[in-house]
Order: sequence, then structure tokens, then C-alpha cells
Amino acid sequence: MTHRLMIISLVCVAGCGASADPAQPFVGTWSYASGTNNVSCPNGNTAQKLTGNLTVKPATEGGLVVLDPEGCNFSYALAGNDATLNGKNACQFAVPELGQGVTAAVTYDDITLTTADGKTMTDTFAGKVSYTASNGTLDCAFSGTARLDKVSAQ
Repeated sequence: MTHRLMIISLVCVAGCGASADPAQPFVGTWSYASGTNNVSCPNGNTAQKLTGNLTVKPATEGGLVVLDPEGCNFSYALAGNDATLNGKNACQFAVPELGQGVTAAVTYDDITLTTADGKTMTDTFAGKVSYTASNGTLDCAFSGTARLDKVSAQ
């Protein structure tokens, strides 16, 4: 009996004290289930439905790296069920749906990803965007909230 108790104690010491990786619930590929990007410009407001996927990976220095379809790959700090954008981050990409040669220069002031179960996640964000075309630049602000579902744990 003493020998069995000692083995159980050793197994518990080896596995019971290990803490779970806080990044694990976030890691994987996520698909937008609902949500909008609300853009406010001097010439009017629009609400763009969010679609597509984003991928979340563990960062080498801790925290997370979020890879999105536009190539805006930013690092996030973890705190409990939240992953928060590290500082302000900027990104530029083409916006062909607005016309040939149109680009968007985006500055994200705030992005917070939240998941309690590792299956659904909310994405709350805000920032500024400058659309540039051959006829000039239009400065706007954006914000929104979305729900994403995990489609793959990789």
C-alpha cells in the first residue's frame, strides 16, 4: 500500500503542478461568424461585414502573434482570457474593392481578443485608416466587434 501511494504521489508531483499554457485556447485558425467594421469618414459612414479567417500562433517571446489575410501580423500580450494588442500597430494594404490603386494605411489603436473556452472568441477593435487613391487621401476612423469560431487548433 505504501509503495502504491508513493507512485501516485510521484505522478501527481510530475503532472499536477504544471500550469496550462495561457496561449493554448487562442492558438489555431478562427473564422468570423458575425461582426462588422464600422467606418466613419467625412463623406459618410459604412458598416462592412467581417468575413474570412485569421490565424493565431504562440509568439517566440511569449504572448501571441495574429496573422490576418492582409498581412497585418501583430503581437499580443496575454492576461487571463484576454489577448491585447501590444501598443499601436500600423499596416498598409491594397483595397481593390474601392477601385484600382486604392490603398489603406491602417493604425490600430486597440484590439482585444477574448476567449473563455477556446472555441469562440470575441474581437473588439478601433483605430484610424487613410484611404489613398490617385485623386487624394480620405482620413477615417473605424471600430467594431466580432465573434469568431475556431475551425482548427493549429
